[in-house]
Amino acid sequence: MRRKIPRYAILSHVWGDGEVTFQDMQDPLKRKGMKGWSKLVGACKQACREDWKYIWIDTCCIDISSSSELSEAINSMYRYYREAEVCYAYLSDMQSDRLSQSFNLKFQMCKWFRRGWTLQELLVPATVFFFTNDWVKIGTKASLQKTITEITGIPS
Repeated sequence: MRRKIPRYAILSHVWGDGEVTFQDMQDPLKRKGMKGWSKLVGACKQACREDWKYIWIDTCCIDISSSSELSEAINSMYRYYREAEVCYAYLSDMQSDRLSQSFNLKFQMCKWFRRGWTLQELLVPATVFFFTNDWVKIGTKASLQKTITEITGIPS
């Protein structure tokens, strides 16, 4: 029998330098000075704004120093994204101050669309919200479907 898992949001993002890991979360002084800290704080604030009590973020929820935990997490990713109530796609290279100029081109050029892992993170969740690097909401999987189809070649 499966235990009841609380409803949660999930973050989809491209890993970069300075990500806050599971180990880093144990040290409050270290994690706050890391480059990836603001992304985590932004994701948590967005989840709070939408009244989610929980958010799952791979970089700090998986103990990558444990090969068994890492393997289990990799094998469970599809389920994590499928069971999430909402997915936040964080576009680290999309700036909100430049949204009006050539939006489609800037959106298409995001690293997020060039990574293999993010494909299932786009397709599996029922609801995906896209955010700029300063957490400005730019649309949903549904509202951006035409552009997403142009980028991925996957029909709606």
